[in-house]
Amino acid sequence: MSGSISSASTGIATYLSAIKDEQAQVTKYVESSTTIQRTVANFESEASSLSNASAILKNYGALQVLTGAYNMSGQIDQTAILNAVMTQDPSASDSLVQESASTNYLHLAKATMDRSSQTASLGDAASLSLTTSGAAASTLTMENTAWSATDQTSTSPGTQWSFVLNDGTAQSSITAALDSAAEAAGFTSASYSISSTGTVTASGGGPAVTSSTDSAGNTTYTMALDTDSTGAITKQVQVVSVAVTAGTSATARTSQLDALTGAMTAAGFDASLSSDGTLSVIDPPTSGTNTLAPAFGKTIGVVTSSILRDDGSLALGATGKTLSVGDIITDGTNEIGTVASVDAEGNVTLNQTGDNTLSVGDDIEVATGLAFSNVGSTLSAQTAAAAGATTLALGKAGTALTPGQLLTAGGVTIGTVGSVDSSGTVTLLAGTTAAISAGESIVALPSVTSGTTAALSDAANVSAIASSYETSEYEDAMNDQSPGLGDALYYTRTMSGITSITQLMSDKTLLNVVTTALGMDSWFGALDYDQQVRILTSKVDLKDFTSSDGIKQTAEQYMIAESAKAAADAKPTGLVAMLMGESDSTSDLLSMIAGIDPSTTSSTSTDPTLSLFA
Repeated sequence: MSGSISSASTGIATYLSAIKDEQAQVTKYVESSTTIQRTVANFESEASSLSNASAILKNYGALQVLTGAYNMSGQIDQTAILNAVMTQDPSASDSLVQESASTNYLHLAKATMDRSSQTASLGDAASLSLTTSGAAASTLTMENTAWSATDQTSTSPGTQWSFVLNDGTAQSSITAALDSAAEAAGFTSASYSISSTGTVTASGGGPAVTSSTDSAGNTTYTMALDTDSTGAITKQVQVVSVAVTAGTSATARTSQLDALTGAMTAAGFDASLSSDGTLSVIDPPTSGTNTLAPAFGKTIGVVTSSILRDDGSLALGATGKTLSVGDIITDGTNEIGTVASVDAEGNVTLNQTGDNTLSVGDDIEVATGLAFSNVGSTLSAQTAAAAGATTLALGKAGTALTPGQLLTAGGVTIGTVGSVDSSGTVTLLAGTTAAISAGESIVALPSVTSGTTAALSDAANVSAIASSYETSEYEDAMNDQSPGLGDALYYTRTMSGITSITQLMSDKTLLNVVTTALGMDSWFGALDYDQQVRILTSKVDLKDFTSSDGIKQTAEQYMIAESAKAAADAKPTGLVAMLMGESDSTSDLLSMIAGIDPSTTSSTSTDPTLSLFA
């Protein structure tokens, strides 16, 4: 008996020690294994060239990392299954992911799915115009796909973000963003103020605002616009005060953009900034909180007959009043023009005359996604240009411009870039709206484009896959060190993501931990599928089993059982045990001589399995 207690205590102690800081132990283990280091290094260096499932399946090293990362190493040679997982839409009802209910298949599918991306060309830091103080601080605004949805939930709330650069003197920009958000939500009298200690006060009946600090040290102000029956937020505005240092040098600008990227990352976005000033935001593999709205999103209806006039104006009535300068108007596919101004009647003046013919009842759309205010690249006109001129000479700095970028002078839109030649001469889509003097400052607003990024060209995704592979390799090694330890660690790490009995059954490691902890492992596998489902459904309450306490308790029970098995396997039996004085009964010897198992001689003995079906 004492041996059983000792082994159980040892098993639990080993598990509790291992889960204290598993990632630190993983790091140490990887540092000691040149094989794992080499495998991961090769995967990371080759990942960007693996643009589809076919290329991945031809690269055994990459396949080793991917299958290992998601507990599928035993299926590395099942290429037909792997190809189906990586090429089918995992949300489709007839996909292998849905039919199998395998969370590991789902993780592999997500890891290899192409994802939408949006990029903004901010230009060279030396010429970038940013404001970090006052009431007009530079701001990046985004909306997710759930923002305009009708089925918003607390797990995927509709969210609008405003990242405001703040050198410590831009509080008025923060409150202005909150005021604007409240007004857009119908709280026209709302007004906000922020005290020196950061406390937010609302007046005029505006929604309450709470504040928190993100992992980068920035303050996030959250305004709840809607909640569900439990009080959980389903629609919200988040204004992030991005802490930056004041300055206008190229070094200061680079630091400010780095802080912006860091704030976006802290908010859960896969954001990166390249050396040429391109800000990229890659959507997660499936719809969720951090999936940005598509390039064409807000639809408004045409309300007059002569809708697009020769002078470039668009008559939209009341809906036109919701537009802002810089909004890009489209017909859902092609760009019609960019808003230059909106009057009190909702008549929109465009910066160019489009070729599209619109009629009453047609729909037009307004591009969403990444939206910037008070952000741009400052260039200098090399020569004068008369009003209506179709070209502007902007010199070397102009070569960095891209088609579609808006050009402004003195805060007024003067044209849209059509093309740029090697000398920096810009051809506009329409003539300039004002005369330009030689040497006058021209500000180019960032151009935003939408596209698709191959999954393994996403550095953050590749890093996450590599990390999962390293963790899996460590857990496999722990199984060799202490029976069941690696599986217990895997269970602790992944069980919280299980939402159904079928998902549990699709993962043999998780299933083994649960059945062993419940004392069913010796006979459970002999039952048919329906019997297994019925037993698990009656014995496993997923709400309890996936809670942090439930996960820990089950893992500990599993370790007790595994330690007991290991102790039993190592313990002498039969005559050898008697000779060593380690047998509990002389019946062992009798059974050896007579060939009788004493445990079966009782007339009242029953098969424990049968009680489960009573």
